[in-house]
Amino acid sequence: MCQSAVKQRERRENQAKKTKATLFPQKLTSFITLCFVFLNQVLPLRAEIPVFSPYEDSQSQHIQTRSIEESGSETSDPRPSNEASVEAPGDFLTHELTLEPVETEDPPEEEVGRRTNDGYVTEIYETASDGIHEVQEGVAVAYLARRLTREDLRRLQDLDSEVGLLIAGDVVVIFSTGDREFVRNIGPVKELVQNSLVSLSAHFHKQGGPSETDLHPEAGLQYVITETQGGQDVVWAHQDDQVLETLTYEEFVRDAESLRIQSNTDPVEVRRLLSQYIAAIDQYRGAPVLDPVLYASHLPITVFPNRPVLGIFETDGELTGQQSDLVQSSTGFVRFNYDVRPADSFAALSIQFDDFGTQAIETADLSGLPQITFGLRSDNTCPANGTRPCLKIELEDANQQKAIFNVQGISTVEKSFNIFRDVVHTFFPAFSLEKVRFINFVFDQNLTIPATRTGFLEVKTGGLYFEPLISPAGGPVTDLSAIQPTVSAIQPLNGSTPEPEDVRSTVTRFEQSSKDQLAFDYDLAKGSASDNSHWGGVLMSLGSSTFNLNDQDLVFEISATGTAKLKIDAISGVGANEKKVTLIAENLTSAPQFYRITKTLIDSAGDSGIDTSKITFISFVVDDKTAGTKTASGTIDITSQGLFFSPTVSPDPLLTPADLSQLPGIDQVLSFDSNPSQGNPEGTVTLTQSSRTRFDLSVNLTNQSITLGLRDAGGSQVILQLEDSTGAQDRVFLTGIDGVERFFRIDSALFDQIDLSEVTALVILLEEDRVSDKTSTLEVRLGDHPFTVLEQKT
Repeated sequence: MCQSAVKQRERRENQAKKTKATLFPQKLTSFITLCFVFLNQVLPLRAEIPVFSPYEDSQSQHIQTRSIEESGSETSDPRPSNEASVEAPGDFLTHELTLEPVETEDPPEEEVGRRTNDGYVTEIYETASDGIHEVQEGVAVAYLARRLTREDLRRLQDLDSEVGLLIAGDVVVIFSTGDREFVRNIGPVKELVQNSLVSLSAHFHKQGGPSETDLHPEAGLQYVITETQGGQDVVWAHQDDQVLETLTYEEFVRDAESLRIQSNTDPVEVRRLLSQYIAAIDQYRGAPVLDPVLYASHLPITVFPNRPVLGIFETDGELTGQQSDLVQSSTGFVRFNYDVRPADSFAALSIQFDDFGTQAIETADLSGLPQITFGLRSDNTCPANGTRPCLKIELEDANQQKAIFNVQGISTVEKSFNIFRDVVHTFFPAFSLEKVRFINFVFDQNLTIPATRTGFLEVKTGGLYFEPLISPAGGPVTDLSAIQPTVSAIQPLNGSTPEPEDVRSTVTRFEQSSKDQLAFDYDLAKGSASDNSHWGGVLMSLGSSTFNLNDQDLVFEISATGTAKLKIDAISGVGANEKKVTLIAENLTSAPQFYRITKTLIDSAGDSGIDTSKITFISFVVDDKTAGTKTASGTIDITSQGLFFSPTVSPDPLLTPADLSQLPGIDQVLSFDSNPSQGNPEGTVTLTQSSRTRFDLSVNLTNQSITLGLRDAGGSQVILQLEDSTGAQDRVFLTGIDGVERFFRIDSALFDQIDLSEVTALVILLEEDRVSDKTSTLEVRLGDHPFTVLEQKT
């Protein structure tokens, strides 16, 4: 029998709960143009955990060690893990396992099966059920059995603690961490499970097949023993990340017993393997720990690279039954309000260098820091050199190795705590400070007393990603007439399909009614958690003119329903040079209020690299984090001044071909399209003119204007644009175009941004976002233009 009194936990991470700004990619719209030209112008293996104590004497630093037996500390290890992370199969134990020494004289022959050649004795039960009493809540165990039965599986499956099962040589090995989840990335366990002597590895689920953490490319052949929703016994088999088949309990037992019986492995080798494993666990658990150390107060708070974000990990990753939250007030300060009241729960504040929105694992290189220094304050207090820690600080690297530290001496007065680089190297040699993925501050019920199952932790550090808050302020709105920004709806791509044009329709209505007013309706339920698409909004493009926030504040008037918060992104640069700061407009109501964006507010977000003198875009976005739910819906109304505005014109059913405009002086009809070399997606156009009154446009995008006829079976919205001799442009939108020829009459008074007495070109423009069929044909009828066939392809 092998047991450890140290309770551990392993928990899954939740990607959906990372607090991180959503990126709203700008899309440079492809276009195709038809132009009429006038006037000839054209964890590693954990020792008992290092303990940190706050600064008390600036003149002294010392490190002492003590053994686990001396420390008397029994703690649990709640370990949140990202759903996208990979866990090694069958890493079941994290605790000390001990064997009783055997007498040196030769044992009776019938006892040989209970003895290893390394001097350890391990009791072997007849069946796995016979040793089931070994499995206890909060205690890690491992025991051996001679054979496996169907009844064994049922009894093991009913245990509250999750257990694992191995066939190693001719014996059955039962593992348990003493908790409801496995710890799967401990080195000794990996070495045991992956050893060639182990012919079968399995573990139990209460219900359901292999999880996302089970199915990964390096899992090997694994079994998940569980039951269906209807209570039927079932065993899932998977090879790496592919499910192979399901088996009955009888079939699984038959296969397992066949492997066990057929084994011709020397029993001594199997027992030597287990002895090596136990010795490794003993070494792992028996390494020295750090006593509280007095740290110098003059050491500066660590400023992290890469602007890590903050997030929360909790017991089941879904915040069920828990009410933990965080409040961040700067790049260097956060208050974490934790809740560990539910049974066996944990809650962790996480500094995350990994961007959960990407497939790659992002990390930070902290190897150049002599120490990592935090300022900590909490109402969950405990003395230095006490019998229990107040908190665990857990570092995880890209390979899932961990360095975990118990922290003592926390009080309601802020104190400095340090994790020295040399200490990490000494106690956690497998941990990579060059690739730090997470730094977690973990509470669980073993680290708290009933009176502090809810409480706070304040962390002072530096370099964190931060989204400043904007409160309602005074107006008026900023006049943008000199820039005339354009506005358009932005929606997330559908990550479940490879089609790049397929979007989640989270913006159900977008409307710009004037140069000063725009609005959009949103429905976040149309998004999906699988691709982080519970968001939608509008993008305001300030164009090449940009906006200088150093000289003038940017003020909008905003009202909202369905949410009290709105993300406002200020962006400088384009493409690879784009830099962004996200602000959070708070306390929104259905009554309009002014919100003021200032340079000081942008600067408070930290070293973002944004150029506040050249703001190129402003976006307004509602997402599930700002709204507080993935199913939020409502309306956002925004008032500005001097936006670019194009009126919308619908077909006039009273018009006929006899009403077509005759435009004398048209010198040339030509076509052109978007230029990939200038950063626009490529569009193609072929112009085919069949007479002086009709020509066809094979199109990928659209554009047009005056009294004219239009037909497009694919459906489109056409832009009719006029240009004057100074190069000024103005446009209107033509809607309601379908497979039947429709006639439009556009009042020239709608074009108030150009000199109508010197019009040089009439342009019919198609843009990608305004067409239904991106490879359709638009037919245009307009009187008295030259009959010249031109074709241009790019």
